[in-house]
Amino acid sequence: MMDAINEGHSRASAAGLNIIRYGRPGPLPERLELAAGPLTAVFAAGDLWNIRLGGCEIASRIYLAARDRDWGVVPVEISNLETAIRRDGFAISYDARSRRGEIDFSWRARILGAAGGSLVFEFDGEALSGFWNNRIGLCVHHTAAECAGTPCQIEDAAGWSVAGGFPVLVAPHQPFQNLQSLQYVTREGCAVRLRFRGDIFETEDQRNWTDASYKTYSTPLSAPYPRWIEKEARVRQSVTIAAQGDHSALRESQAAAEVPVIPPTAVFVHAPPKIGLGAASHGGTLSVRELERLRALCLGHLRFDLHWGDGDWRETLERAVRESHALGVGLEIAVFLPAASERALDELTLAVQCLRPNVVRWIVFEDGRFVASDTVVQRLGEAMRPWTPDAAVGGGSDANFAELNRNRPDARSWDFVSFAANPQVHAFDNESVMETCTVLPDLRKTVQNFAPGVPAVISPATLKPRFNAVATSGASERTEDELPENVDPRQMSLFAAAWTAAFFASACAAQIESVTLFETTGWRGVMEIEAGVLIPEHFPSIPGALFPVYHVLQALGEYAGADALAAALPVPRGLAALRLRRGASERLLIANLTAEVRQARIAGAENAEAWLLDETTARDDRSPAPYRETLARDGRVTLRRYAVAWIDCNDREAGSAL
Repeated sequence: MMDAINEGHSRASAAGLNIIRYGRPGPLPERLELAAGPLTAVFAAGDLWNIRLGGCEIASRIYLAARDRDWGVVPVEISNLETAIRRDGFAISYDARSRRGEIDFSWRARILGAAGGSLVFEFDGEALSGFWNNRIGLCVHHTAAECAGTPCQIEDAAGWSVAGGFPVLVAPHQPFQNLQSLQYVTREGCAVRLRFRGDIFETEDQRNWTDASYKTYSTPLSAPYPRWIEKEARVRQSVTIAAQGDHSALRESQAAAEVPVIPPTAVFVHAPPKIGLGAASHGGTLSVRELERLRALCLGHLRFDLHWGDGDWRETLERAVRESHALGVGLEIAVFLPAASERALDELTLAVQCLRPNVVRWIVFEDGRFVASDTVVQRLGEAMRPWTPDAAVGGGSDANFAELNRNRPDARSWDFVSFAANPQVHAFDNESVMETCTVLPDLRKTVQNFAPGVPAVISPATLKPRFNAVATSGASERTEDELPENVDPRQMSLFAAAWTAAFFASACAAQIESVTLFETTGWRGVMEIEAGVLIPEHFPSIPGALFPVYHVLQALGEYAGADALAAALPVPRGLAALRLRRGASERLLIANLTAEVRQARIAGAENAEAWLLDETTARDDRSPAPYRETLARDGRVTLRRYAVAWIDCNDREAGSAL
């Protein structure tokens, strides 16, 4: 077996391995470790990351963002990078240019760290063209896991200081406004102050978009947008973070890292979410081989979207019935109705009477609203109940959690509340995308606050936004040789597999009732279509190949069932773990969410057999398959970049010791 593994590993080039790991051939940006007295940070791709004070992360990221009139982030080109890094301080500078379409903005950045425990990120920018934009300025991400519920002192632009606090539940609107400084004490008892200059700043709760942070940014949302910036206009801003007091012992304690231990016990309190897939948006017919592969996932349902305003909605419903029967699963139908829904419901009822679809869930949306009214949801339920008596009926947001949170429905009579999720509304790098997997419990608690006792459903969860819910121009600047904006080449990589494992673990912790993920086939699915893709230079998949995420869904699907219980496990940052139980059998899943090789020790799993999904078996077909390996005597498992492992125990006595 090892010979085969080594042979396979050697046949993949460095660029090929990178594609298998995270969907792109090039290396990830270089990361520079920095220190400013007791503060530590990482510099990569022009941004500051992971600014820590001892064991607490003060900010997960500081960066400059230029947002176009549709809130899209304009790409940045960096040049003339200069670094001077000392043991307890640093100086970094570079030139940058943000260009796309009419937007051309140039800026000079300077980042300084002082031994006294402070760092400054400042920029001086100039518009090289006149253009419309929604925002240009510095952003600071405050780590939600560290800050939620923490009291703070806020100084406004006039110098007045008021007491506040980072919200525990997801705040629908800005918790801090008109901000020039923010001060609080970390959970380790260290005081820290953040000062903002150059504009009026405010803070939003980014968990609304499944980001794991609060974001402080410049130019208030209440200001009119899009706004015009004249050519040669200048923009200057700065952010300063200062540790206060004596922190001399913090860095030593932070350096004392050990191989993390996955705990031996878990509290099994609820069933895991049912897993479904979305129907393929390319509209093609599933082949015999694709149907066989999909049946092996033990899916709970298949989602189809019915837009009554579209002329082909009946054909879509017919296709849904065919694929549902072929796969032997029920349908989750997202139905989009007009406010005056009587005619639509009459026609839909006739079609359902004729086709008799096996519907497990109706998700109701209303044209012109982010969240359907209770009236429309009730009408759909009354119309469909005679023909689909076992189907649950509810509504929610088809865009983001933000739209649900800001338009809270009267859902007392609904069977569920739903929202869509994706990790790339604001940030697109690997680290930020992975961080989003931690926030689902916060979202669930917020839903419970305005819809007590109503189950929560996530449908769908995708790697990129399916559409822009806040676009103001309606224009797309994509050319024919570019990937669609809702396609991410990481879909075919180990990265997507690890993200999915972590997302599902978070959904278990949040006690989400059902999760619809991705699509069946194609570049937004779990396997490539047999004809291949149209733009292989940007999405270099192999026709008919299984994506790594398929194997994770199969590992989870094998534990689908009414008596299964699940618990997400507390593990160190960069790892995710989940334990499933069905009868006398248990399965532990663990995922490495980083681009570094990580180790973990699983208590009680000495010499156990594990399934590993990583780059080891990757060949030129870029379709790594799980392989078996015996764990070390101490239960230690080595997880390569974005690897996922699962370990089975089929005996309850031994399982309880895992």
